Amino acid sequence: MTTGPGRTAPELGADGRAGLEIRRAVHDELGEVAALAARVLPDVGSAESLQASVARPAAELWVAVSGAAIVGFLVALRVDAELEVLWLGVDAGQRRRRVGARLLDAALAGCSRCHLEVRANHREAQAFYRQRGFFEAGRRRAYYPEGDDALLLCWSREGGPHG
Repeated sequence: MTTGPGRTAPELGADGRAGLEIRRAVHDELGEVAALAARVLPDVGSAESLQASVARPAAELWVAVSGAAIVGFLVALRVDAELEVLWLGVDAGQRRRRVGARLLDAALAGCSRCHLEVRANHREAQAFYRQRGFFEAGRRRAYYPEGDDALLLCWSREGGPHG
């Protein structure tokens, strides 16, 4: 349910209290997102690289908020109906509670295609994306500084690699 531009109504928990809100971030929240990114994606980059990513004209920064705390975030670039996910991170204590799935669903709204890179040795992330209809479209050998390969994953609203 949308409550305004880029906002969803908070999901109610089993106790009937507001649980998780998925929405576009505001500029004042960038520091909190950077601190969360440093904890959950330490190899991705610095607060400066996050700031540079979200400063791009096509950038979107989505957050998952529980209570007063940001517990997840997604950084993406949107051009027309195509999305490129750059970063997706969820607080360790909130994993397996659909936080990442809800962030991704919100960002994919209105998209026809999406692509991203994931480490070839990060099986948990690959399983997460495959469960959401992403498929492997390629591999970048020694893409990461440590020499790890990157898998190129794609998603299409029509489904499958030929959608």
